Amino acid sequence: MRAVLAASTLIAVLAGCGPSDSSAADAVIGDSAGVAAVAFGPVETVIGVLDQPASEVFGAIRDIAVDANGNIYILDDHAANVRVFDPKGDLLAVAGREGEGPGEFRTGGIRSAGIDAGGRLHILDVDNLRISTFELTDTALVFRESAELEFPPMDLCVIGDRRFVLVNPAQVTSGALIREVDGQGHVLNAFGEREKPQGELRGILGERDDFLNYGRLACDATTGTVVLLNDMFPLVRAFSADGEPLWRQPIPDYHQQRFEVVRGGRMDGAIKYGIPDPASGTSHGAMAVSTDGAGHVFASLMEFRDEPVVEKRYEVRVLDVRTGEQVARKWTEGVVAKVRAGWIYTYEPEPFPRVVIYAARPE
Repeated sequence: MRAVLAASTLIAVLAGCGPSDSSAADAVIGDSAGVAAVAFGPVETVIGVLDQPASEVFGAIRDIAVDANGNIYILDDHAANVRVFDPKGDLLAVAGREGEGPGEFRTGGIRSAGIDAGGRLHILDVDNLRISTFELTDTALVFRESAELEFPPMDLCVIGDRRFVLVNPAQVTSGALIREVDGQGHVLNAFGEREKPQGELRGILGERDDFLNYGRLACDATTGTVVLLNDMFPLVRAFSADGEPLWRQPIPDYHQQRFEVVRGGRMDGAIKYGIPDPASGTSHGAMAVSTDGAGHVFASLMEFRDEPVVEKRYEVRVLDVRTGEQVARKWTEGVVAKVRAGWIYTYEPEPFPRVVIYAARPE
């Protein structure tokens, strides 16, 4: 469903190619002191409305992919399918259902997607331990093949025809975090050292390092860079497509969640996590990471507070893809999932899931 609305907003680091409707207002959300101001342009398209056909009702959006023609692929983990919409928001195709067969997904297993140089869609199914590949034709989104993985995965990104997979660090307890795989799922290369607990954290976690290594991947085809955003810690790292470390940057002004060892009872010795930073009463976690092919990384975070009432809000940190230096920061109304060719693709998880597409416009 297409909707042109007055926008709440984000990004001046992009060269926008926004629509000609100059009546749509541009507003800046939550300026942060000392951080360069950025702005979304107007909302161009909204996909996902309550009390509409089933094709426009989403249960749990996990990722968005965008092809060279501007078609939008939305992964719905609750429905165990992927839906394709044209740039105006009209439905083109649906593929996938609950199951373990070819082209099927396990509910709870759909995690991420990427488009290769030939326009094919690759979807990571963490429960079926595979990458499923589809191709959009004039009439359908057609399943082509699966790559059975040799390890439990967590995230996926694509550069050209090369596929990079982040391992699940709780199930893969040693070795590199990122693995390039071929069309059959065999590992071609592995890189990215695991983070290890240090100082106070070592006293809490001991040798256990999975909490430090959960993350999100993004691939930048222009520079051939693979970016790893840590889920629970203020850290972003970048590597060349061949695995060479490029940079490592902490995220400033990040409220890191705390960890405690449970003492007594059935859970004695277990690690409790998600404890807010005591100074702010909040904690951050990663939601998505993307690149725009124009020199920027977009790290989308959620800030969470559970007292006195549960409160979630989203923000995006914009980094220089060459150095990892933060160049902008802004509160947003949803998760920034993809940035492509002057458009910003976000999804709002609550109160009902929907995709909102903004024109990227300089202030």
